[in-house]
Amino acid sequence: MAIVSQNHFRSNAVHPDVQQPLNLRDIPHANDTFHTFAKVDHKNKPFSGRQFDLDGLVIRHITVEDFDMEYTFSGHIIELNITNSVSNLALNSDRLKPQSFEENTVTYFQKGCHLKRTSQRTKENEAKTEMIALIIEPGHFETYASEFTNGGSLNFVDYDLPQKMPSIYRAQSALQAMFKAPDRYCKLTAEFVANDILIRSLHRWSNLGGVPNSNHLKSDDQKINKALEFIHANLTTSISLKDICSAVNLSFESLSSGIRRTTGQTPHNYLINARINLIKNQLSHSNESIADLAKKYQFSSPSHLASAFKKIVGDTPRNYRKNS
Repeated sequence: MAIVSQNHFRSNAVHPDVQQPLNLRDIPHANDTFHTFAKVDHKNKPFSGRQFDLDGLVIRHITVEDFDMEYTFSGHIIELNITNSVSNLALNSDRLKPQSFEENTVTYFQKGCHLKRTSQRTKENEAKTEMIALIIEPGHFETYASEFTNGGSLNFVDYDLPQKMPSIYRAQSALQAMFKAPDRYCKLTAEFVANDILIRSLHRWSNLGGVPNSNHLKSDDQKINKALEFIHANLTTSISLKDICSAVNLSFESLSSGIRRTTGQTPHNYLINARINLIKNQLSHSNESIADLAKKYQFSSPSHLASAFKKIVGDTPRNYRKNS
């Protein structure tokens, strides 16, 4: 029997990423443009941070005390909050508002967002802010999820403010360990951990290319979960916000804040987006007329549907059907 040498095994049987160590590099302390999909302005505030690059995403570990950061990303952002902190946060054109970032919570922002985040120093909040951020290239989620979507469209919520996600705790701990001792880990290990986070992110914040399901968006408040289920059960029924409030015994204020906290959208916008996602599926897989779809999904007219569809999808129903 032929004996295979150890050198032969190393060169032919082991994937090169197994032998490739993590290549950490310091993050510049000034304006920072990395790759073609992200720009960060640190306003020349001092901080410490390192990052490593993987296929389709960048993972950054940042520790800051007094900070003023402005992000412009055409990719998705997932922030793993390691410490308890309070920051001032503004999304797109919104004004800065205080936001608590509890330990072991996760924050998500969809691609194309513009963020501004500044420190808020109080006697109760004197510790440094520590986070790990995954910045995902445009299209990488879609490419990564292609085997799950079977060619369907992939849609995400707008954003999700800090939420508890116990399923990500172990992955977060693994990334922390990699930043502390990168020489002990290889690129492939980091990719496995990152992919675990991506899979859980797809289930949490996207429709996975099929019909939207309220189970992808979970709240700690069971009444909000029931409200989402009620919405998805009545997408072809004429319902009002009052109907949703009555179904789950919540005030309008509690319903609105709970759904916005969970989905990143107002109840009305969430309802419209859910209906549009169903219509996209129908346009791709049925011959039902646009007029019938408008009537079925409670739009007052085909033109009303076309206006809402273009606002969300960026194209008309007719063109979407033609190109799908």
